[in-house]
Formats: sequence, C-alpha cells, structure tokens
Amino acid sequence: LPHPLPTMSVAAASSKEGHQPPPEPPALPAPGQLSAKGRDACASLVYCCLKLTIDGKNKLTDEQRAALSKALDDVIAADCASFALAVAVWIRNKKELGNRLISTNLLAACVHREATRPFARQAAQLVIKLPTDLAELNAEYKEVASAAEKQVEGQEESKVPMPTCLKKIEKDVIDSLPAFQAGKYDSTTKIKRTKRQLKSAKSQLETLEKPGGAHRPFSKGQGKDAEHETRSRALEKRVKDLEARIKKLAGGDLRNMIRHTHAGKQNELNMCILRKRYPETEEEFKMAGLPGEFNPEQSGSRLRVEVPPTWDRELSDKGNVPTTWAALLRAKDEKGKYTLPYMALLRNLRNILLMGLQPSFLRTHVLQRLPSRGQIQGSGQTPISLSHTWTMLEKEFSGEERLKEIKEQSEAGLRDIMAYHSLLKKIRGPILGTSDKVPGIIGQFLGAPVWEPCGLQKKSDCFLARNRVVMRDGMIMAAPEGRGKGKGKGKCRRSNCCRCRYICSSAR
Repeated sequence: LPHPLPTMSVAAASSKEGHQPPPEPPALPAPGQLSAKGRDACASLVYCCLKLTIDGKNKLTDEQRAALSKALDDVIAADCASFALAVAVWIRNKKELGNRLISTNLLAACVHREATRPFARQAAQLVIKLPTDLAELNAEYKEVASAAEKQVEGQEESKVPMPTCLKKIEKDVIDSLPAFQAGKYDSTTKIKRTKRQLKSAKSQLETLEKPGGAHRPFSKGQGKDAEHETRSRALEKRVKDLEARIKKLAGGDLRNMIRHTHAGKQNELNMCILRKRYPETEEEFKMAGLPGEFNPEQSGSRLRVEVPPTWDRELSDKGNVPTTWAALLRAKDEKGKYTLPYMALLRNLRNILLMGLQPSFLRTHVLQRLPSRGQIQGSGQTPISLSHTWTMLEKEFSGEERLKEIKEQSEAGLRDIMAYHSLLKKIRGPILGTSDKVPGIIGQFLGAPVWEPCGLQKKSDCFLARNRVVMRDGMIMAAPEGRGKGKGKGKCRRSNCCRCRYICSSAR
C-alpha cells in the first residue's frame, strides 16, 4: 500500500490561525487484515489509475472518468477511504510516477464523495503543486459534479456549487505560492490581449455580415460569394477559439482565486497580482501590511509581479534560432546546475539536434545530461515519455542512409543560403531590395522577399530551414493551409517537407 498521508503541516497551520484542525484520515488496515473484497477493490483502483496514466491524454473521456469513479466507490464501500487519497499522492510523487492528470482527477472525485471530502485538504498539499493543477482540479470537479447531477436528476447542466474544502485548498495554494510561480502563471496580460483579439474578430465578423460588407466592385459575383463565405467561416472559428481560450484562462486566473478565497498571508504578492496601487501615506502602508519601510517615491504607482526569465520566454523574445538555444543550453545557476529543465530538453531534443551546433557542444551540454539518474528522478518524467523520446531519436537519426540524406540536405541548404547572400550582396539596390522590409522590384512583383519563393525559411535574421518543393506530374504542390496532413488532393503533406541544418546568417 502507498504511505499514509502526512497531516502535521495542515493541522499546525490551522491551529496557528485559530481554526479547528481538520480531522485526520482513518488509518489504513494492515494487508493481513484486509478482506478479500477490500484487497480486490484496492488493487482495482491502482490498476485503473496505472492504466489511465498510459491511455489518458490531455483530458479524460467520459468512459475513463466513469471507470475511475466506479473503482473509487468500490474502495469506499470496502472501508478504505484514505487509500484513494494515498493513491493520488503516490501517483503525483515525482519519484514514483509524477502524473498530474490522473492524480488531479482522482482528488476531484474524492472531493465529490462525502466519505473522502474531510481528508482531501491533507492530500491536496502533496498533489496540487502548481496554479495550473488547481485550475484543473476546479474544472474537473465541475465535470464530476455535473455528470452526477445529470445521472441522478436527469436535468441539464446547471451552476455547480463549490464545497468549502475546495475553497480551503485554493487558499492553501495561494498562501504558499512562490513569487516565481506567481509571475510565471499570472494570466492578466494574456486575458486582456485575448479579449482585444476577440473584440477585433467580432467587429470584423459584424462588418462582413452587413449588407455590402467587404464588397469589391471589380470582382466577379461567384468569386465574391465564395470568398465572403470562406472569410466568414474563418472568423467564426476564430471567435469560438478565442472564447474558449478566455474561459480556460479565467479558470486559472490568480486574481479570481485571491478574491474568492480571501487569502491574506502574502500581502505584497497579492497586491502585485491584483495590480493594486502603492499606498500614498504611511498609515495606509501599515494598514496594507506590506513589509519594509514606506517609500514615498512609489506612492500611487501600480504594483506588478516581476516576470521571471524562463526558457520559453527567451525563445519567444529572441527567436527559435541556434544562438538562443546555445545560450539556454549553456546557462547555469549559482549552484552550477543547468537552468533549462530536463523536460524541456526532452521535448525539444530533435529541434536542438537539428540546430547545427558543434558535436563537442552537444556532447557536453546535451548528451551528458540525458542518462543522468539524478536529473531523471528530479524531472518527474515517466518511463513512457523517456521511451517516446528514444523511439523518436531512433526513427529520425538511425541508419546510415538517413544520416547521409540529412547531410546532403544540409549541404544543399547551405549552398542555397550562400548563393542568396552572394546574389543579394552583388545586386543590392532597387532590383532585389536592401532588406526584407524593402524587397525591391522583384520582391514587389513576387509579393514577398526573394528568399521566400526560393524555399528558404527565415526568422530573426537566421535561415531556419530549406523546404524541398515536391513535384507531381510536373505541377508544384500547394503548401498545406492547416495543421492536417491533407487527403492527397494536391496539397503537400508534412512528411514530404525536408528540413535541413539550421544556419545562422551572421556566421556566413
């Protein structure tokens, strides 16, 4: 059986606040004292959770959720209520499985049951590690509760009341939230930007639906109607996607959680998340409970959470180019440990290997990290993710023919890039233009800079790839518009595009 739940930290915090400590979960019976029904129920719950760690993707289906609920009900009926919470803690533990999805779903199901609800707060401190986990817990509880109401009453989905223990779980998470996580998961700016995008998309859709909207006087009637319908469908899809994104962001909004739970342990951090203003007088400063001394120079200024420098923000700001990846792979903290997480290294391993970095650099900063036992245990990666990474590497880089093909593509891409730069250097002027913003006469005729019709992909002054144009019966295949692979109707499949070695234009 998994280890019992530690309850000292929550009980001590409750006693300091002056509240009655939560009840301790019942002790798990010894394996020899379990009945046959109890052993079968516990084994079925563990088997169901382990199976879902393999089958479950980003979200559980209704059938998977029903199977997990049935296994949980069998465990509760066998008088082993605390076993289910211990299983959730065991699955979330990084040294065991480190699975967030199944542990969060199991905790949400335990919150919905009366037998396990009083003890869910103790388990939550070991299961809920991030604000995103808390948002998933709230969303999953609503799914479980609404499904139960439909099954019992047969009515449509209504507003689901949140239990008190879930509010206390939110308060515990907000009170223990580090400043790094607060800056990383603060979605205030994302919500405002998404709302602006939604407003713009709705205004474009309204303009398009008006009589005579987007009318072109010199276009044919049939083409105008087809183009009008295509644009209308695209805008409707964009509006739905933005509305779903706003709903998802609002579920994990830290501001709503602070207002809902009235968390008040970290006054300065809470004021920064809520974007409050700095107190204007010393009396207001003392009433706000801010640490340190009053600074009159900051009075009236808006407080904000400092955005931490993460690897994905660096890629977004500086581009997915070799220089950025080299700096990220080389960076270390004060203790001499790599700042790039192990999980990020695994997910971007193929991209890193195709960057064209030196073999000695890859051997020192990439390949030596992969078999490190300490980093594997600390990353919380499951054997499935590690096996998937190894399978991908074998598929992409195994065999002499495959490596020879990659080398030929790299050399061909390098020749094309050098030829373009030599051509641009010799004929720079009004014909080819002076830069990408000034494409010249040929660029204006083609509708894009010269390097784009040549099959080169460029970002942040670095040429990232050379895409081979596939011919079919002497005709050039069109590039895919969406993310799908197409159905063989003349559109290029993603597997037909060949990537070459990443070349930085500044190193030519």
